[in-house]
Amino acid sequence: PSDEILSILSNSHLEDALLSAGISSTDDPIKDIKEPSVIHHLKKRFPWLVLGLSGSFITTFIVGSFDSMLEKQILLATFIPAIVYMSDAVGNQTQTIFIKATAMSSKIDFVFYMFRETKIALVLGMILSTIVFLISALLWKSPIISFIFGFSLLMAVIGASIMAIILPIILKKFKIDPAVASGPMASVMRDIYSLSIYLSFARLLLKLFG
Repeated sequence: PSDEILSILSNSHLEDALLSAGISSTDDPIKDIKEPSVIHHLKKRFPWLVLGLSGSFITTFIVGSFDSMLEKQILLATFIPAIVYMSDAVGNQTQTIFIKATAMSSKIDFVFYMFRETKIALVLGMILSTIVFLISALLWKSPIISFIFGFSLLMAVIGASIMAIILPIILKKFKIDPAVASGPMASVMRDIYSLSIYLSFARLLLKLFG
């Protein structure tokens, strides 16, 4: 019956929304929202917050390992939020579209899809990196730092798009709902990746030309 179909679709959408927010869901997503018990909500939210906290320790360690470079080039530190944000934004876009596409059809050509999304990410990354290079070079008069920022942004965007497709596939292999990938797990992985790329490339280029 149509009302049953609508109910199933509504619950499925609600469950995905909860998972993407980092809230574990049961077979009854509505109960997860209306359940008055504090303990119930703590059990649903706490594991993902621990995961996010663990990721923040890792990213802090990564940034800390480059502290001497950042002290000499403080401008590099000011670009960190932009790198992390753009990586998350592009990754979320790609991941949301991919998860919805796989939910609607199981006959997606993954090779073709990956190739297409990589091309899209490449074009997006090139446009965004060119914009930030020109603006940062104009404002801060540092071509090397601007190039580091622009190139790292390009690599972060491409890497985030690839991860956005691969991660749901891996989770599906382990019989884990791919919607989980759009939550804290994916954010932590993208943050670690984008920061590692940015700071490692900065150290390499500054050693060569700094």
